[in-house]
Amino acid sequence: MVRHSRALVVGLSLALAACGTHKLTGDDGTETQADDEAEADAEVEGEGEGEADEGESDEADADADDGGLDFVPDEDIQNGTDCDVFEQDCAEGEKCVPTTWSQFYGVSRCVPVLGEQGVDEPCEYHGHELGSDDCDANSHCWNLEQTEEGGYVGSCIPICQGTGWEDATCEGQGESCFGYECRLIGQVGMPLCVESCDPMAQDCGEGMSCVYYGGYVDTVCAVQTLETPKLIGETCESASDCAPGSMCGNADDLPSCEGWSCCTPFCAAGDDASCDAAVPGTVCSDRFRTLAPEGCPEFGGCFLPGDP
Repeated sequence: MVRHSRALVVGLSLALAACGTHKLTGDDGTETQADDEAEADAEVEGEGEGEADEGESDEADADADDGGLDFVPDEDIQNGTDCDVFEQDCAEGEKCVPTTWSQFYGVSRCVPVLGEQGVDEPCEYHGHELGSDDCDANSHCWNLEQTEEGGYVGSCIPICQGTGWEDATCEGQGESCFGYECRLIGQVGMPLCVESCDPMAQDCGEGMSCVYYGGYVDTVCAVQTLETPKLIGETCESASDCAPGSMCGNADDLPSCEGWSCCTPFCAAGDDASCDAAVPGTVCSDRFRTLAPEGCPEFGGCFLPGDP
């Protein structure tokens, strides 16, 4: 049995360029400018209940975190980045992944390829400090859920192809309205091919919802972080706190919100009437999607009238 870890499922998932409109709330429930800082806090929170006492040895911490694996990073790469997550320039039998070794929040380093699980197949993730998983050399374990035993399970998704963000791509990218798109994920920026989704259809599957993050992320299927999702008008902290079909929007852009941000419906572009019916006084905001091919459905969110 698994329990959802907000820090893993959503909190650490998307550290990207700032959102292009002030009307959207990022993963932390505040304006996008603070996303990186809040996500870092969320990740650390998800790692455990608190920092170890100063008297505890590093060796004991490593034993607790590695899940019994034989692989432990060399001391000289625990404090820096020793590979490029885009170029995947590790030795044969290794892959470059982001980790959280060292005083720096995130680094990337080479880890052994420990399994042969392919795209969309289930996988085990060995924690942020190790960064390894049992996916093959061309994929990475993501969409993580925490087990009751403290481990992490997920599914393998493809690593983007290319030498940098400028030429990064995914197989089939741009061929359909809601397909794979290359996105920088995590504090180091792991280039992964994440499948976008239709927020109006909400067809991500049981226990998941199609959420919007803004910037280069657009939409993505994410595990619901709350057992009881927040309803329209209720306060929210994360993009996936809200019930499917709604997003977490900034309070300043809503007619009534008691917190920093509240849930508001998605809408088909131009459908002001549905917004006014659901949240009186709001209209359907301008389009959000920037990566979908021309001719794909445009959507928005219900916010107060005004420039985005």
